[in-house]
Amino acid sequence: MQSARYIILLCVCLCSLPASAGIGLNERLVLLSERIASSPSDPDLYLRRALIYSDTGEFKLAFADLDTASGFGPVENTYFVRGILFYRLGQFDQALPLFDAFIDANPRNPDALIYRARVLRDAGQTKAALADYLAYFALNPQAGPGDYVTAAHLMTVMAERGDAGRSHQDVLEFLDARIRELGAAPQLQRYAIELEQQACRSEQVIERLNQLYPNARRAPQWHLQAAEQYLLLDQKDRTDKALETARALLSQRRPTAIKAELSHRAAFLHAVLEQRVMSTDTFDAVLRRFYPDGLPAGHAGAAQVAHVHSSASGRPAHSHEHSQEHSHATSDSHTHRPDAEPHTHAHDSASIGGFEQPQASTAAYQPEWAGPVAVFVRCYRSAVSAAP
Repeated sequence: MQSARYIILLCVCLCSLPASAGIGLNERLVLLSERIASSPSDPDLYLRRALIYSDTGEFKLAFADLDTASGFGPVENTYFVRGILFYRLGQFDQALPLFDAFIDANPRNPDALIYRARVLRDAGQTKAALADYLAYFALNPQAGPGDYVTAAHLMTVMAERGDAGRSHQDVLEFLDARIRELGAAPQLQRYAIELEQQACRSEQVIERLNQLYPNARRAPQWHLQAAEQYLLLDQKDRTDKALETARALLSQRRPTAIKAELSHRAAFLHAVLEQRVMSTDTFDAVLRRFYPDGLPAGHAGAAQVAHVHSSASGRPAHSHEHSQEHSHATSDSHTHRPDAEPHTHAHDSASIGGFEQPQASTAAYQPEWAGPVAVFVRCYRSAVSAAP
């Protein structure tokens, strides 16, 4: 029975490769329907077609195929695919017991474990989700960086909640262990950079920036991040050089909202750098000119500074609202590729480290108080306040 289920699962995964890897979904539906017409009692064909129906959003037809498949074989064989369908519909309470039952019979099946991990993650069951991710990694040493970043996010949530046995240092050690295995692993390194930035550990941030792949330095964001850290370390010559490089790279970019945001950020850092004697008051005066919403509570007309755990794009570092089925990073961007993903719909994942793709041009730019600016300001004000 177990081998039969494994064969069915393997067929499902092969069937659900992205359309770009071969023929399109509609063509596959036609071919499978023809095969079903010639072999109407083969449950595997119905399972495979159910997944494709779910990819095209035809869930009623997908569930009808599952019901048909259960009539030609053990109903347990449909649990995995039925769980995927409920997960894609956002019905986690329906999906979870199906994956539980399937995993009870197939405890070493990595595909079932990763799907249950996603269900638990999106349902907010952080500790159980992390346990499934770790079990998945043990069974699948080739798991992609995106899954490791997701697990690191879960660890971070647990550390911030004060869960016993989890700390931010544990997260960094977890990421570093995988980085040593993969080599470059920019997606993992960027999340580690984000954690180091939020802890105001500038030397470690710079060290990790230098470990990113060489092409990262072609992005002005890299040099702005370096400038912030050099400024926190009071290394003004290096700050000035990094800002000069960032501005030169920005001058080569077409007008976009991202370019406007980064140029404003560079101007802010330059204004801070120009202050010969820095105090909390003088820093806040500069901050008021560039980011009025970033002023601390107590200033007239100013919004309270939030303790922001976010990436350079201003989005939360970890969010249960944005579910993804399988996040594997490419070597040099935030896009994800579905290596063994039995689903063709790509969902957004946490954006890490501030290397965004250009957005559309905008006529009027409004300074955004979020992301790395908020983290830098918090660290800088702390350093100024602590200075003798």
